[in-house]
Amino acid sequence: MPADTVVCGESITLDQLGNLTGGVWNLPDGISLDGNFLQSDFPGVYNIQIEWDSMLCTMQDSMQIEFVWNNDSVFAGEDISLNYSFETNLAASLPQYGTGSWELLQGYGVIEDTLQASTNVSGLAFGSNIFRWIVRNSPCPAFFDYIVVEVEDLFVPEGFSPNGDGVNDYFVVAGIENVQSEFVVYNRWGNIVFEADNYQNNWNGKNNEQQDLPDDTYMYILKVIDGGRVYKGFIVIER
Repeated sequence: MPADTVVCGESITLDQLGNLTGGVWNLPDGISLDGNFLQSDFPGVYNIQIEWDSMLCTMQDSMQIEFVWNNDSVFAGEDISLNYSFETNLAASLPQYGTGSWELLQGYGVIEDTLQASTNVSGLAFGSNIFRWIVRNSPCPAFFDYIVVEVEDLFVPEGFSPNGDGVNDYFVVAGIENVQSEFVVYNRWGNIVFEADNYQNNWNGKNNEQQDLPDDTYMYILKVIDGGRVYKGFIVIER
C-alpha cells in the first residue's frame, strides 16, 4: 500500500490503491466510500486507515491521500481591438484551483505582472498580438485559453460633410486622440487653412479663423509623434 498518493480529481478507485478488499475503512470527514471509489467532498490531504481481522490478530494500515481538484475551464477574456493604441489591460478569470500566468505567443507586448489575472500590457505591435493564460495545478494537466489584442493602424477618411445635421460633421481619425500628433490641411493653392497640435477629431470644416471653408478637395499631412509615422492624402469637404 503506498504511503502517500496524490490524486488529480475528486475520487480514486480502490484498484489504484492496491488490493484493499475485505477491510474496514476508517474514513475522516470529507471522504466517503461509494462502491469501488473513494470520494472527496473537498480538495485537500486526508489520513485514511483500514483494518483487517485475521484468526491471529487485527492488522491496520494507513495512508495519506491528497485530492487535487482541477478547473473545468479557464477564460483569458474577450479579444480586444485598439485604434492606434499600444497599451491595454489583460483580464482573465481567476482560477478556482491552482495558479495562472500570462505568456506572449505572437506579436509584441511587455506584460507588467505575468502572475496576475488582471494586468497591464504595453509595447504592443500593429496587427495581432496573441497572449495565453495558462492555469497549472500539479499534478493535474494545465488548462489554457488565448486572447488576441488587435492593434489597428489609423484610418484617415477621404472626406466629411460638416453641414450641421449631426452626421459626419467632424473629420474623425479613430485613435488619433490617444497620441501626440500634428495635423495640417492645405487648400489647392498650397495655403494652410487649418492646423492643430494633438488633433482631437474636432475639425468641423472651418479654417483657423473659424470661417467655413468652401466645398473642395484639400490636402493633409498628419504626423504622429509617437512612432514617427506620417500620413498624407486628400480630404473632400462636401456639404
